[in-house]
Amino acid sequence: MSYVGPSSSAPGSTTKIKVSISPVGEITGDNKNQFTSFLGNVVRTHCPIAYKDWRLVPDTIKDNVWSTVLAKYDVDDSDSCKTAIIKRANDMWKDWKNRLRGTVLDMYDNDGDRKKNCPNGVKLEDWVKFVDYESTKEAKSRRGKGKESRSEMKFPHTTGRRGSARTAELIAFFRSGDTSSHRDESAPPPPPLLRVEQICHLTDICSRVVARGRLIRDNAGIPPDCIKVILDVVEVPSANVFGDIEKTLADCDVGDVLVWPRVLTKT
Repeated sequence: MSYVGPSSSAPGSTTKIKVSISPVGEITGDNKNQFTSFLGNVVRTHCPIAYKDWRLVPDTIKDNVWSTVLAKYDVDDSDSCKTAIIKRANDMWKDWKNRLRGTVLDMYDNDGDRKKNCPNGVKLEDWVKFVDYESTKEAKSRRGKGKESRSEMKFPHTTGRRGSARTAELIAFFRSGDTSSHRDESAPPPPPLLRVEQICHLTDICSRVVARGRLIRDNAGIPPDCIKVILDVVEVPSANVFGDIEKTLADCDVGDVLVWPRVLTKT
């Protein structure tokens, strides 16, 4: 597996930006974050919130989303790829509506004030329909059940905007040992490390803590998505050491310096 930086288009260029779709329909690759932001804008522009269910959104609107994607991004023009991206658009549409409920609807205690405060980027007629539906007994019951389910969630999503598919891809990449050309240009710069010897926990892709140690500020010579850690305690000796697929934590000694992906490090 090899990685290269994302392609980019100069002003006036017709070069499209490459986006990869995994065999299970997840968006991956170095351009994932950039594409996700783009798709979110397309959804908010073309998919009205007036529809209470994605299945009620006309196919003409969904086809318009797909055509807009094809105009800018280099993706496989196949039914499976279209299905994966439209499914992602569905998720974004629902997330957008959920944010509007939390940040606008819940700020007011009556529908009159809610309708007067139409958020930017939303057509007034769509907003009025949205408010009317969200005030029905059906919608209130659905929201109540959703809040109850979330309160029972013990293991929230922890891979950030990168997502599980991209995290798994990076892990496989780190294990391959070829980090010379990798750089996730679409991601924001990694946050700076705090004080030297800050305590941290190293996890695996299942969010299981496998070791504990102390952060090292010096990141020279390691991939930008990784950090250096002084090993203090091994919790799961059988866990693999990233960067060396045949080495486990049982092969390490206290005081060894390990290189670990940032997305699998908790402080």
